[in-house]
Amino acid sequence: MAPSLLKKRKIRDRNLLLITTALSATAIAAYFQANFVKNAQHTSKLTGQQWMTELLNDHPARCRDNLGVSQEGFIHLEALLIRKGGLQSSKFMGTREQLGIFLYAVVTDLSMRKLAERFQRSTETINRTYHKVIRCFLTKDLYDSIIQSTPPSSSVHSRIELNHTFFPWFKDCVGAVDGTHIPVSPPENEKVSFRDRHGNLTQNVLAICNFDMRFTDLLCGWEGSVADSTLWVEGNRCGAIRIPNGKYVLGDAGFPNCDLCLTPYRAVRYHLKEWERASQRPQNKEELFNLRHSKLRNVIERIFGVVKNRFKILTKPRAFKMEAQVRVVSALCVLHNILVNMQEVDEAEIEDLDIEEAGDGEDLAENQRTGEGYHISKREGTRASRKRDEIATAMWEDYLATKEARQQRAN
Repeated sequence: MAPSLLKKRKIRDRNLLLITTALSATAIAAYFQANFVKNAQHTSKLTGQQWMTELLNDHPARCRDNLGVSQEGFIHLEALLIRKGGLQSSKFMGTREQLGIFLYAVVTDLSMRKLAERFQRSTETINRTYHKVIRCFLTKDLYDSIIQSTPPSSSVHSRIELNHTFFPWFKDCVGAVDGTHIPVSPPENEKVSFRDRHGNLTQNVLAICNFDMRFTDLLCGWEGSVADSTLWVEGNRCGAIRIPNGKYVLGDAGFPNCDLCLTPYRAVRYHLKEWERASQRPQNKEELFNLRHSKLRNVIERIFGVVKNRFKILTKPRAFKMEAQVRVVSALCVLHNILVNMQEVDEAEIEDLDIEEAGDGEDLAENQRTGEGYHISKREGTRASRKRDEIATAMWEDYLATKEARQQRAN
């Protein structure tokens, strides 16, 4: 090979090596810069801990608007979670900021990135703290002390006893039951089962509440395609529903009329808004029974309205694992009861809500009437229907007598 040609080839190979080395060095430098040299992102002078201090010492409205509780309520809640929920400070974050992260998340439904900016923490830290506080709400010691089924020795509630509209007709009633649908984001292979009758992806949550606006029994996490009647049977079978003997709750027409649940007459005007549109008085015992039944059962619609209005995270699906999406509902029901105990839920808040009454559910299918340890027999159904008729008849006779007495006094 000619010396000049050999020299040119060596020069070309050297240049290619230099270019390759330069490009490799540039790529390595870029990778190192992106993965090992971090630019500080959360550099605000107002840290999450300082913001929490501001909320708890500034105007009271700021704390309630951002965290959903009063300043005094927050301090009480923090102490309760420490004492019964096992909430503890970590190396870099105190319990106050941890609880603040959770409350701010469920009240505002902001993304993890926006929460990270607000508290000047990484998204990983925000996510870990959020789920940590949920687990604290669901510890057995705290959950069992807050979500308590109606005791057998319960007396007639004052809302019934002091109201002639309801007493003595509903003297054995201890609450109301219904299912509510919470938006969820299930895995792709489970979307069909979570799609409810309106086509939305939801979980169906069965709840019983008393007339103090407290949840007493919960069954969370069932697919949106599951009917309320199925949840009722399953809740009784697995022990999630515990109603004392001789007592009952009020359910809409989607539930079975049985010893533990008194339902309205079907094909008869029922919902309160239907009565408002009709602008007329009951014409028979069935209509009167349904009207008063609806007024008393409305407590379950009100409690769902309060919870969804206060905790915006329940109004939109979040891309967490399904287990976490189920746990947050249970945790917020616990939190609601705590707020009721602290008198953080007032009548003005309830009255401002535009409560949407759910439509009547589906009838119990014959194959849904039985479950291990629980069975709704035809005899029980007949007995419950007879009991409803007796209440409706007595109520109607009293209604007519009262109406006649008023007319006589007017004349």
